[in-house]
Formats: sequence, C-alpha cells, structure tokens
Amino acid sequence: MTQSSTQNEFVAMIKQHERLILKVCTLFSNFKGEDLRDLYQDAVCALWESYPSFRHESKESTWIFAVSRHTILNIMRKRRTNEVLVDNEITDVSGYDESTKDIIDELRMAIAHLDPAEKDIFIMWMEGFKNSEIAETTNLSEGNVAVKLTRIKKKLKKEINIERGIVTL
Repeated sequence: MTQSSTQNEFVAMIKQHERLILKVCTLFSNFKGEDLRDLYQDAVCALWESYPSFRHESKESTWIFAVSRHTILNIMRKRRTNEVLVDNEITDVSGYDESTKDIIDELRMAIAHLDPAEKDIFIMWMEGFKNSEIAETTNLSEGNVAVKLTRIKKKLKKEINIERGIVTL
C-alpha cells in the first residue's frame, strides 16, 4: 500500500469515527473548547502512530476506542485530574422538554459516579458495541461483560433514584 493510499484510508476512518473519538475525549477529561480540540488532536495523532500496527483483526471502532481511551487517560494522569464530563450529545439538551432534560442530567451525574472500568463498559454499550467487542477491548469474557452491564444499569438506576429522593430497599 502506498503512503498516499494509507493516509487516505486513515483519514476516511477518522472521519467515520470522529464522533466516537470526541465522545471518549469528553467522557474521560474535564476539557472544554480549545483544550478539548487539542485532546482530540492528541488522540488522532496517537491513532496515526499506532495505525501501522493495526492488524484489522478487530473492528476499527473497537481499536479506535482502545487507543483513544489509553491516550486520554495517560494525558489525564499526567495532569492529575479526576473530573469527568459527559459527551456533548448528552449535555446538549436543547429541544427537549424540562422533564427529559432532568432525566438526562440525572443520567449524566450517575455516569460520572461510575468507576473507570464501569464507564468503559457502559460507554461502549451506549455506542452500540456488542458484548463480544466490549469483551475484546476490556479483556473480559462475554459473560462477565453481560453481568457487569446488568450491575452497572442497576447501579445507575439506584443512583438516579437516590438523586430523586426515592428510597428502595
């Protein structure tokens, strides 16, 4: 493959998955505006550097998620920050009625309370990844992913109920 065709293939792949990269950047950082754009560029640069070693044995989206997440977590570790924001798609609540906005805010806050491993699994599930793809990325079995997803959903539901002041036993 020529350098030009490799670059074209890479650019097409990035354009196809730019929403996923941005979502990973927003979910694992506290960056906004220009800083978020810089973080996105850092992730794309890391993807480009890793691209020659991508063997296409997994889906592009799985590989992109893993490399982007690793890059961003390394950057965040260096900056020693633990704050988490939720993606623009969830935080952009314009066009929704007030009760839907409240539910979205509750979900966003509940997701922020998940530990990083749970957040990985839940974000990938929200993005439409299959359990087998999540398992491959997280080095868990498919059965373990299914169990963890069930527990994460229960945890989020409990967190939202607590936020609403609903007490369940």
